[in-house]
Amino acid sequence: MKSIVYFCLALTFSIQVSAQKIDQQSILSTEGSTIPAFAQFLEGYEPQETVFVSWFLKTYFTTADVGLQLLSTDRDQLGETHLRYRQTYKGIPVANSMLLAHVRGGKVIRFNGEIASEIDGNTSTGLSERSALDAALKHIGASVYKWQMPEEEAHLKIEQNDSKATYFPKGELYFHKGAKGRFVLAYRFDIYAHQPISRQYVYVDAASGNILGEQERIVHTDTPGSAVTAYSGTQSIVTDYTGTVYRLRETGRGNGIETYNLQKGTSFAAAVDFIDTNNVWNNVNINKDQYATDAHFGAEKTYDYFFSKFNRNSIDGNGFKLLSYVHYSTNYVNAFWDGTRMTYGDGNATYNHSILQVMKSHTALPNILLILFIHMKAGL
Repeated sequence: MKSIVYFCLALTFSIQVSAQKIDQQSILSTEGSTIPAFAQFLEGYEPQETVFVSWFLKTYFTTADVGLQLLSTDRDQLGETHLRYRQTYKGIPVANSMLLAHVRGGKVIRFNGEIASEIDGNTSTGLSERSALDAALKHIGASVYKWQMPEEEAHLKIEQNDSKATYFPKGELYFHKGAKGRFVLAYRFDIYAHQPISRQYVYVDAASGNILGEQERIVHTDTPGSAVTAYSGTQSIVTDYTGTVYRLRETGRGNGIETYNLQKGTSFAAAVDFIDTNNVWNNVNINKDQYATDAHFGAEKTYDYFFSKFNRNSIDGNGFKLLSYVHYSTNYVNAFWDGTRMTYGDGNATYNHSILQVMKSHTALPNILLILFIHMKAGL
Protein backbone atom coordinates (compact mmCIF):
# COMPACT_ATOMS: atom_id res chain seq x y z
CA MET A 1 0.00 0.00 0.00
CA LYS A 2 2.82 2.41 0.93
CA SER A 3 4.51 1.85 -2.41
CA ILE A 4 1.26 2.63 -4.23
CA VAL A 5 0.85 5.89 -2.28
CA TYR A 6 4.46 6.90 -3.00
CA PHE A 7 3.97 6.09 -6.68
CA CYS A 8 0.85 8.26 -6.85
CA LEU A 9 2.59 11.15 -5.10
CA ALA A 10 5.57 10.87 -7.43
CA LEU A 11 3.29 10.76 -10.48
CA THR A 12 1.39 13.85 -9.28
CA PHE A 13 4.65 15.71 -8.69
CA SER A 14 5.97 14.68 -12.11
CA ILE A 15 2.83 15.99 -13.81
CA GLN A 16 3.05 19.27 -11.89
CA VAL A 17 6.69 19.75 -12.84
CA SER A 18 6.43 18.83 -16.51
CA ALA A 19 3.17 20.61 -17.39
CA GLN A 20 4.56 24.15 -17.36
CA LYS A 21 4.65 26.15 -20.58
CA ILE A 22 6.57 29.35 -21.24
CA ASP A 23 5.44 32.13 -23.56
CA GLN A 24 8.15 31.81 -26.22
CA GLN A 25 7.80 35.47 -27.23
CA SER A 26 8.72 36.53 -23.70
CA ILE A 27 12.09 34.78 -23.58
CA LEU A 28 15.22 36.94 -23.36
CA SER A 29 18.48 35.07 -23.80
CA THR A 30 21.83 35.29 -22.03
CA GLU A 31 25.07 35.16 -23.98
CA GLY A 32 26.91 31.92 -23.38
CA SER A 33 24.01 30.26 -21.55
CA THR A 34 21.10 28.10 -22.62
CA ILE A 35 19.04 29.36 -19.68
CA PRO A 36 16.77 32.37 -20.34
CA ALA A 37 17.66 35.69 -18.71
CA PHE A 38 13.89 36.26 -18.52
CA ALA A 39 10.84 34.11 -19.20
CA GLN A 40 7.12 34.34 -18.46
CA PHE A 41 4.75 31.40 -18.07
CA LEU A 42 1.60 31.15 -20.15
CA GLU A 43 -1.53 31.84 -18.15
CA GLY A 44 -2.85 28.62 -16.68
CA TYR A 45 0.51 26.87 -16.87
CA GLU A 46 2.33 28.62 -14.02
CA PRO A 47 4.08 26.27 -11.55
CA GLN A 48 3.22 26.37 -7.89
CA GLU A 49 5.80 28.19 -5.80
CA THR A 50 6.45 24.96 -3.88
CA VAL A 51 7.64 23.08 -7.00
CA PHE A 52 9.29 25.89 -8.96
CA VAL A 53 12.86 25.07 -7.92
CA SER A 54 12.37 21.41 -8.80
CA TRP A 55 10.81 22.38 -12.14
CA PHE A 56 13.63 24.78 -12.94
CA LEU A 57 16.40 22.32 -12.13
CA LYS A 58 14.66 19.45 -13.93
CA THR A 59 14.04 21.61 -17.01
CA TYR A 60 17.49 23.14 -17.43
CA PHE A 61 19.92 20.65 -15.87
CA THR A 62 20.65 16.96 -16.27
CA THR A 63 22.73 16.69 -13.09
CA ALA A 64 21.68 16.72 -9.46
CA ASP A 65 24.86 18.63 -8.58
CA VAL A 66 23.24 22.00 -9.40
CA GLY A 67 21.07 23.63 -6.76
CA LEU A 68 19.35 26.91 -5.88
CA GLN A 69 19.85 28.48 -2.45
CA LEU A 70 17.09 30.82 -1.27
CA LEU A 71 18.60 34.12 -0.13
CA SER A 72 15.59 36.37 0.47
CA THR A 73 11.83 36.72 0.14
CA ASP A 74 10.26 40.15 -0.46
CA ARG A 75 6.63 41.15 -0.93
CA ASP A 76 5.77 44.33 -2.83
CA GLN A 77 2.79 46.70 -2.62
CA LEU A 78 1.16 45.07 -5.65
CA GLY A 79 0.85 41.75 -3.84
CA GLU A 80 3.65 39.94 -5.63
CA THR A 81 6.32 38.01 -3.77
CA HIS A 82 9.87 37.99 -5.14
CA LEU A 83 12.15 35.06 -4.28
CA ARG A 84 15.89 35.56 -4.74
CA TYR A 85 18.07 32.47 -5.24
CA ARG A 86 21.79 31.88 -5.64
CA GLN A 87 23.07 29.00 -7.76
CA THR A 88 25.19 26.28 -6.17
CA TYR A 89 27.25 23.43 -7.58
CA LYS A 90 27.91 20.46 -5.33
CA GLY A 91 26.81 22.67 -2.45
CA ILE A 92 29.31 25.45 -3.26
CA PRO A 93 27.93 28.87 -4.33
CA VAL A 94 28.51 30.15 -7.86
CA ALA A 95 29.89 33.71 -7.93
CA ASN A 96 27.71 36.39 -9.57
CA SER A 97 24.74 34.02 -10.02
CA MET A 98 21.19 35.11 -9.22
CA LEU A 99 17.66 33.95 -10.02
CA LEU A 100 14.49 35.89 -9.19
CA ALA A 101 11.13 34.11 -9.16
CA HIS A 102 8.05 36.35 -9.12
CA VAL A 103 5.03 34.85 -7.36
CA ARG A 104 1.37 35.83 -7.46
CA GLY A 105 -1.36 33.81 -5.77
CA GLY A 106 1.05 31.03 -4.89
CA LYS A 107 2.17 30.57 -8.51
CA VAL A 108 5.39 31.64 -10.21
CA ILE A 109 4.36 33.85 -13.13
CA ARG A 110 7.85 34.70 -14.43
CA PHE A 111 11.54 34.45 -13.58
CA ASN A 112 14.74 36.27 -14.49
CA GLY A 113 18.41 36.34 -13.59
CA GLU A 114 21.79 34.98 -14.55
CA ILE A 115 22.42 31.27 -14.07
CA ALA A 116 25.36 29.32 -15.50
CA SER A 117 24.21 26.50 -17.75
CA GLU A 118 27.39 24.41 -17.63
CA ILE A 119 29.57 23.83 -14.56
CA ASP A 120 31.86 20.84 -14.25
CA GLY A 121 34.43 22.23 -11.84
CA ASN A 122 36.64 20.18 -9.53
CA THR A 123 35.89 20.58 -5.82
CA SER A 124 39.44 19.80 -4.67
CA THR A 125 41.76 22.63 -3.63
CA GLY A 126 45.36 22.32 -4.71
CA LEU A 127 46.32 25.53 -2.96
CA SER A 128 46.18 26.25 0.77
CA GLU A 129 44.00 29.08 2.06
CA ARG A 130 47.11 30.88 3.36
CA SER A 131 48.84 30.73 -0.02
CA ALA A 132 45.69 31.98 -1.74
CA LEU A 133 45.46 34.88 0.71
CA ASP A 134 49.09 35.80 0.02
CA ALA A 135 48.24 35.95 -3.69
CA ALA A 136 45.21 38.16 -2.99
CA LEU A 137 47.21 40.55 -0.78
CA LYS A 138 49.94 40.80 -3.39
CA HIS A 139 47.22 41.68 -5.92
CA ILE A 140 45.79 44.46 -3.72
CA GLY A 141 49.21 45.77 -2.73
CA ALA A 142 48.08 48.03 0.13
CA SER A 143 50.54 49.41 2.65
CA VAL A 144 48.23 48.96 5.67
CA TYR A 145 45.20 46.70 6.19
CA LYS A 146 42.41 47.13 8.74
CA TRP A 147 43.27 43.97 10.71
CA GLN A 148 46.80 45.30 11.23
CA MET A 149 45.42 48.20 13.30
CA PRO A 150 44.52 47.22 16.90
CA GLU A 151 42.17 50.19 17.34
CA GLU A 152 40.18 49.22 14.23
CA GLU A 153 39.93 45.59 15.36
CA ALA A 154 38.75 46.69 18.82
CA HIS A 155 36.18 49.07 17.35
CA LEU A 156 34.78 46.34 15.07
CA LYS A 157 34.21 44.02 18.05
CA ILE A 158 32.29 46.77 19.87
CA GLU A 159 30.39 47.82 16.75
CA GLN A 160 29.30 44.25 15.93
CA ASN A 161 28.85 43.26 19.60
CA ASP A 162 30.95 40.21 18.80
CA SER A 163 34.19 39.46 20.64
CA LYS A 164 35.33 37.29 17.71
CA ALA A 165 34.73 39.87 14.97
CA THR A 166 37.81 40.61 12.87
CA TYR A 167 38.77 42.21 9.57
CA PHE A 168 41.26 39.40 8.91
CA PRO A 169 40.14 37.72 5.64
CA LYS A 170 38.81 34.17 5.76
CA GLY A 171 38.71 32.20 2.54
CA GLU A 172 35.26 31.04 1.37
CA LEU A 173 34.95 28.56 -1.46
CA TYR A 174 33.08 29.67 -4.60
CA PHE A 175 32.93 28.63 -8.22
CA HIS A 176 34.08 31.46 -10.46
CA LYS A 177 34.64 31.80 -14.18
CA GLY A 178 38.21 31.09 -15.12
CA ALA A 179 40.06 30.93 -18.42
CA LYS A 180 37.94 30.35 -21.53
CA GLY A 181 34.76 30.84 -19.51
CA ARG A 182 35.04 27.55 -17.60
CA PHE A 183 34.15 27.56 -13.92
CA VAL A 184 36.87 26.73 -11.43
CA LEU A 185 36.98 26.45 -7.67
CA ALA A 186 38.17 29.65 -6.00
CA TYR A 187 38.82 31.18 -2.60
CA ARG A 188 36.92 34.42 -1.97
CA PHE A 189 38.51 36.88 0.46
CA ASP A 190 36.97 40.06 1.87
CA ILE A 191 40.00 42.38 1.96
CA TYR A 192 39.65 45.78 3.64
CA ALA A 193 42.68 48.01 3.06
CA HIS A 194 43.25 51.13 5.16
CA GLN A 195 45.95 52.80 3.06
CA PRO A 196 45.11 53.36 0.30
CA ILE A 197 41.50 52.70 1.25
CA SER A 198 39.64 49.97 -0.60
CA ARG A 199 37.44 47.00 0.19
CA GLN A 200 37.04 44.18 -2.26
CA TYR A 201 36.04 40.58 -2.64
CA VAL A 202 39.02 38.95 -4.34
CA TYR A 203 38.63 35.57 -6.03
CA VAL A 204 41.76 33.38 -6.21
CA ASP A 205 41.95 30.16 -8.24
CA ALA A 206 42.16 27.40 -5.64
CA ALA A 207 44.48 25.37 -7.88
CA SER A 208 46.80 27.88 -9.57
CA GLY A 209 46.66 30.95 -7.33
CA ASN A 210 45.69 33.16 -10.28
CA ILE A 211 43.39 36.12 -9.59
CA LEU A 212 40.04 35.39 -11.24
CA GLY A 213 38.21 38.60 -10.40
CA GLU A 214 37.30 41.16 -7.78
CA GLN A 215 34.20 43.01 -6.61
CA GLU A 216 34.33 46.46 -5.08
CA ARG A 217 32.48 46.69 -1.78
CA ILE A 218 32.81 50.44 -1.33
CA VAL A 219 29.92 51.89 -3.31
CA HIS A 220 30.30 55.05 -5.39
CA THR A 221 27.34 57.03 -6.69
CA ASP A 222 27.29 59.33 -9.72
CA THR A 223 30.11 57.78 -11.71
CA PRO A 224 30.79 59.19 -15.20
CA GLY A 225 30.32 56.59 -17.93
CA SER A 226 30.15 56.29 -21.70
CA ALA A 227 27.17 55.01 -23.69
CA VAL A 228 26.83 53.93 -27.31
CA THR A 229 23.24 55.02 -27.83
CA ALA A 230 21.13 53.96 -30.79
CA TYR A 231 19.78 57.42 -31.57
CA SER A 232 22.41 59.93 -30.39
CA GLY A 233 25.72 58.17 -30.99
CA THR A 234 28.33 57.83 -28.25
CA GLN A 235 27.49 60.08 -25.29
CA SER A 236 28.61 60.69 -21.72
CA ILE A 237 26.15 59.54 -19.04
CA VAL A 238 26.18 59.24 -15.25
CA THR A 239 25.56 55.93 -13.46
CA ASP A 240 26.15 54.46 -10.03
CA TYR A 241 28.32 51.55 -8.88
CA THR A 242 27.12 48.84 -6.50
CA GLY A 243 30.53 47.36 -5.83
CA THR A 244 29.86 44.69 -8.44
CA VAL A 245 28.20 46.34 -11.43
CA TYR A 246 27.19 49.74 -12.77
CA ARG A 247 23.50 50.68 -13.00
CA LEU A 248 21.57 53.33 -14.93
CA ARG A 249 20.95 55.44 -11.83
CA GLU A 250 22.25 58.80 -10.66
CA THR A 251 21.52 61.24 -7.84
CA GLY A 252 23.24 64.40 -9.07
CA ARG A 253 20.27 65.78 -11.01
CA GLY A 254 17.30 66.67 -8.81
CA ASN A 255 16.09 63.70 -6.79
CA GLY A 256 17.60 61.32 -9.27
CA ILE A 257 17.39 59.81 -12.75
CA GLU A 258 16.81 56.07 -13.00
CA THR A 259 16.24 53.74 -15.95
CA TYR A 260 14.84 50.22 -15.53
CA ASN A 261 14.26 47.03 -17.53
CA LEU A 262 10.68 45.73 -17.65
CA GLN A 263 11.87 42.56 -19.46
CA LYS A 264 8.79 42.55 -21.69
CA GLY A 265 6.54 42.57 -18.64
CA THR A 266 3.98 45.17 -17.59
CA SER A 267 4.57 45.25 -13.81
CA PHE A 268 6.76 48.16 -12.72
CA ALA A 269 7.37 46.37 -9.41
CA ALA A 270 9.08 43.50 -11.27
CA ALA A 271 11.45 45.74 -13.24
CA VAL A 272 15.18 45.21 -12.75
CA ASP A 273 18.28 47.32 -13.29
CA PHE A 274 20.18 47.50 -16.53
CA ILE A 275 23.75 46.62 -15.56
CA ASP A 276 27.24 46.91 -17.03
CA THR A 277 30.59 45.70 -15.75
CA ASN A 278 32.92 48.48 -16.95
CA ASN A 279 30.65 51.56 -17.34
CA VAL A 280 31.19 51.58 -21.10
CA TRP A 281 27.63 50.90 -22.21
CA ASN A 282 28.03 49.27 -25.61
CA ASN A 283 25.17 46.88 -24.87
CA VAL A 284 24.04 46.00 -28.39
CA ASN A 285 22.33 42.60 -28.20
CA ILE A 286 19.27 40.71 -29.35
CA ASN A 287 17.37 42.03 -26.34
CA LYS A 288 17.84 45.60 -27.69
CA ASP A 289 19.30 46.76 -24.39
CA GLN A 290 21.23 49.52 -26.15
CA TYR A 291 18.04 51.60 -26.19
CA ALA A 292 18.08 51.86 -22.41
CA THR A 293 20.95 54.34 -22.66
CA ASP A 294 18.91 56.46 -25.10
CA ALA A 295 16.20 56.77 -22.45
CA HIS A 296 18.73 57.49 -19.68
CA PHE A 297 20.70 60.01 -21.74
CA GLY A 298 17.48 61.69 -22.92
CA ALA A 299 16.25 62.12 -19.35
CA GLU A 300 19.60 63.60 -18.28
CA LYS A 301 19.61 66.09 -21.15
CA THR A 302 16.00 67.02 -20.45
CA TYR A 303 16.90 67.88 -16.87
CA ASP A 304 19.93 69.86 -18.06
CA TYR A 305 17.82 71.77 -20.60
CA PHE A 306 15.27 73.00 -18.10
CA PHE A 307 17.93 73.76 -15.52
CA SER A 308 20.10 75.79 -17.91
CA LYS A 309 17.28 77.52 -19.82
CA PHE A 310 14.79 78.18 -17.03
CA ASN A 311 16.78 77.55 -13.81
CA ARG A 312 14.19 74.86 -13.09
CA ASN A 313 15.05 71.91 -10.80
CA SER A 314 13.49 69.08 -12.85
CA ILE A 315 9.99 69.20 -14.30
CA ASP A 316 8.23 70.50 -11.18
CA GLY A 317 10.96 72.85 -10.03
CA ASN A 318 11.37 70.69 -6.93
CA GLY A 319 13.71 67.92 -8.08
CA PHE A 320 11.08 65.53 -9.51
CA LYS A 321 12.75 62.12 -10.03
CA LEU A 322 12.89 61.19 -13.73
CA LEU A 323 12.09 57.50 -14.12
CA SER A 324 12.26 55.55 -17.40
CA TYR A 325 11.12 51.98 -18.05
CA VAL A 326 12.24 50.16 -21.21
CA HIS A 327 11.05 46.87 -22.81
CA TYR A 328 7.36 47.29 -21.91
CA SER A 329 5.21 44.27 -22.84
CA THR A 330 5.59 42.33 -26.11
CA ASN A 331 5.27 44.04 -29.51
CA TYR A 332 4.08 47.26 -27.84
CA VAL A 333 4.30 50.00 -30.51
CA ASN A 334 4.31 53.09 -28.31
CA ALA A 335 5.77 55.04 -25.43
CA PHE A 336 3.84 56.89 -22.76
CA TRP A 337 3.97 59.13 -19.70
CA ASP A 338 1.56 58.01 -16.94
CA GLY A 339 1.97 60.89 -14.51
CA THR A 340 4.94 59.32 -12.72
CA ARG A 341 7.29 57.75 -15.27
CA MET A 342 8.23 57.32 -18.93
CA THR A 343 7.61 53.86 -20.43
CA TYR A 344 8.89 52.55 -23.77
CA GLY A 345 7.72 49.55 -25.78
CA ASP A 346 9.98 47.62 -28.16
CA GLY A 347 7.90 48.10 -31.28
CA ASN A 348 6.49 45.41 -33.54
CA ALA A 349 8.49 43.88 -36.38
CA THR A 350 5.27 42.65 -38.01
CA TYR A 351 4.24 46.24 -38.74
CA ASN A 352 7.84 47.43 -39.26
CA HIS A 353 7.84 49.53 -36.09
CA SER A 354 11.11 49.05 -34.21
CA ILE A 355 12.04 50.35 -30.77
CA LEU A 356 14.30 52.85 -32.58
CA GLN A 357 11.26 54.31 -34.33
CA VAL A 358 9.45 54.44 -30.99
CA MET A 359 12.42 56.25 -29.48
CA LYS A 360 12.79 58.60 -32.45
CA SER A 361 9.16 59.59 -32.35
CA HIS A 362 9.20 60.17 -28.60
CA THR A 363 12.72 61.39 -27.79
CA ALA A 364 15.06 64.16 -28.85
CA LEU A 365 17.49 66.50 -27.15
CA PRO A 366 15.79 67.71 -25.09
CA ASN A 367 13.37 64.79 -24.91
CA ILE A 368 10.23 65.93 -26.72
CA LEU A 369 7.82 63.66 -24.91
CA LEU A 370 9.22 64.74 -21.56
CA ILE A 371 8.64 68.34 -22.63
CA LEU A 372 5.03 67.47 -23.40
CA PHE A 373 4.44 65.95 -19.98
CA ILE A 374 6.18 68.95 -18.39
CA HIS A 375 3.44 71.07 -19.93
CA MET A 376 0.85 68.72 -18.43
CA LYS A 377 2.61 68.38 -15.07
CA ALA A 378 3.82 71.89 -14.46
CA GLY A 379 1.30 73.90 -16.45
CA LEU A 380 3.92 75.75 -18.50
